[in-house]
Amino acid sequence: MSMVVVLIKLTSDFHRRIVESEGQLLSDVGDGLNEEGFDPANDTNDQLDYRDISLFAENAEHPLYELFHDGEILHEDYEWEYGHPAYFEPDQVVKLSNELRQANDEEWQIKLVADFLGRAAHENKGVILGVT
Repeated sequence: MSMVVVLIKLTSDFHRRIVESEGQLLSDVGDGLNEEGFDPANDTNDQLDYRDISLFAENAEHPLYELFHDGEILHEDYEWEYGHPAYFEPDQVVKLSNELRQANDEEWQIKLVADFLGRAAHENKGVILGVT
């Protein structure tokens, strides 16, 4: 069984509407609903298995730790298979992106996350992170 790490970049307005829908809008988009301003191919990354990055994500000294432990719960009544997805405001995304880049970690998994966060930061978007 896999533990897919899902990263989603989104506008603050889209985040607000997801929270107002108690997560249902995010589920609907995942099921193929079109959302203006959201392109699943460019705004979603599901290329990592948590088990491949768990040593980094569980090490309080590694910048990836923050990503898995410091986010705001998206909604109390909305969970994925491995818990509540977390939301990071655009300013937090910038901070996390910078920390991952400064770590100069050569692992492709870390570079993938850093690049995704960098694109989100450049677009002034927040990020949802969860494991399915």
